[in-house]
Amino acid sequence: MTVIALVTSVLAVTSAASSAKPDVCATSGKCHEYPEANASRSFIQIAVHGAMQEAGVTLDSEGEAPSIQLSEVDLAAGFDFKSLTRPSANPHIKDMINKDTDTIVKFIQHIQEAAEKQHLTLKILDVGGNSGKSYENAIAKVIGDYTSLDFVKKPPYGGNKKSVVGNIMKHNDDIADGSYQVVSALNVFEHLVAPWKAAAEMKRLTENGGFIVVMVPFSWRYHAYPLDTLRYTHTELRYLFESLGGVQTLLAAYRDYGFVTHHGHLAGHVDEPPDDHFQRQVEVVWIGRKVDGAKFDPESLDHYGGFDSPIATSLPDN
Repeated sequence: MTVIALVTSVLAVTSAASSAKPDVCATSGKCHEYPEANASRSFIQIAVHGAMQEAGVTLDSEGEAPSIQLSEVDLAAGFDFKSLTRPSANPHIKDMINKDTDTIVKFIQHIQEAAEKQHLTLKILDVGGNSGKSYENAIAKVIGDYTSLDFVKKPPYGGNKKSVVGNIMKHNDDIADGSYQVVSALNVFEHLVAPWKAAAEMKRLTENGGFIVVMVPFSWRYHAYPLDTLRYTHTELRYLFESLGGVQTLLAAYRDYGFVTHHGHLAGHVDEPPDDHFQRQVEVVWIGRKVDGAKFDPESLDHYGGFDSPIATSLPDN
């Protein structure tokens, strides 16, 4: 029986008793004068608490839903990342079994459901997310409080989405630290000239205990929207975020779409591939969690042990 069905059943059984001068309890506090109403309220309360426990809602010692902070619960717990990837011919690289966007939506569905059980509300800031793509709409259906951060002001695409103007490579003064529980950038980082600044700003905007999601090409044609700057490996994404401190990597994997026949569509052919060898599309997805106090271990980065040099010696000063 669902929670709604159970509570509806309880209310139907007790409606007659609860109708006996129910307003007196609320206005005078003299419920002892109407024991049938008092008993009815107690019975309803017990039934509702039972239904909440049956639904997996955590209750405190007094049977109430406690007020908790996002940092006190790991919403990603129980999400089976391993089932979404498989080994590749390269021991450093994991292949995603499903589409990259499907994997991201599935993860966001999981943390949204976990948040609801803990009476937590999630808000997402999707950097560059006002382009009308299908995966943006899918995410907005899961997390209703969806805001995109864009360089220019334009009406939001579809639904109840919101859009704000900003630059992820700068400190957005009008957005407070930790304003969002999820901050994403999907096919955005390849257009940024200073991704390290974007990583720092995304971390700042994420609440402690929240999540950062990045999808970016490892291999794809040149497409200046409005600039095209970089391609990424999972190692670079890990370094960009983990080296900031207070960030843990949960997933880093690739999705190979093979050779595709898409051609550019901008005027002047400025996004047309020079030849078919530039047409292999491989995406990399990185998901991390902001955890105050998490330490970055350079030696944990995938590397070839044949070089007699500690990884830390090859990194810049933070």
